[in-house]
Amino acid sequence: MTRLHYTLADAKRWGAFSGDDNPIHFDLAAARAMGGESLSVHGMRALLDVKQDAQRRLPSSLSNTEGYLKCLVRLRQPLWCDTDWLLASGVAKNRVLSAATVSDPQNDEVCLSCQMSLVAEPESLVDKQPSALSPETVLALQSQFNDSWPDLAQWQFLDALLFRQLISDKALLRQESIAALLGPEDISLQDIFARYPVLQTHQEVVFDARLAQKRPLIDPESLSLWLLPSLVVGQVETGAVVRIAAAAQQENMIMTNVVTLKIGQVTN
Repeated sequence: MTRLHYTLADAKRWGAFSGDDNPIHFDLAAARAMGGESLSVHGMRALLDVKQDAQRRLPSSLSNTEGYLKCLVRLRQPLWCDTDWLLASGVAKNRVLSAATVSDPQNDEVCLSCQMSLVAEPESLVDKQPSALSPETVLALQSQFNDSWPDLAQWQFLDALLFRQLISDKALLRQESIAALLGPEDISLQDIFARYPVLQTHQEVVFDARLAQKRPLIDPESLSLWLLPSLVVGQVETGAVVRIAAAAQQENMIMTNVVTLKIGQVTN
């Protein structure tokens, strides 16, 4: 087992990269107003460690596999800053090749789980909605990511980059389902996050297995990004489930990233 411990410094570092400045991660009063016990750890920040651990547990024979891997995550309970958590191997059975969990050492309750398996190639990205990011910005973000979290695989950078696009690209707000969530003064998903409780519950990443290698910097000139169709069930005032998704293509290697959020008064 590995001990995980996150602080406000971790929140600031992830927030600076991702643009996720939800006050529940930085402001104790805001966190408590949203029903939290303490500052909440960014789910995607904790997943950097969990996904790296799950990848290390993959069979060595997959190192040169041509195909696609799926990383499926379930976030069951929030993690709190300045608290110890335990990262351990999960149960790998049936089609699951590797698994990892994060639990509360006080009661052994699993708060987060991650599984990796082989899957079919994602659907075609033809005619999907482009997501714009300049080559200069990609290079700067990649340098920032590698300086903050060295030795991670290419897919983890692209995973984090796509999450950043999902919460920052205003093109997403023009999708009909997302536009219906916005108030008259909202100009980003972050505006919703600041007004309502938000809990990330699931993430599914499908990526070319070749991206699991640690390689030189990604060439931004050969990188394309897309926003995929979103899905919203319910209203934020009474509780909504929101599914947002994006995709990347590096040369002929594809990745899709689907994030599911509960927004508003939704019970577990």
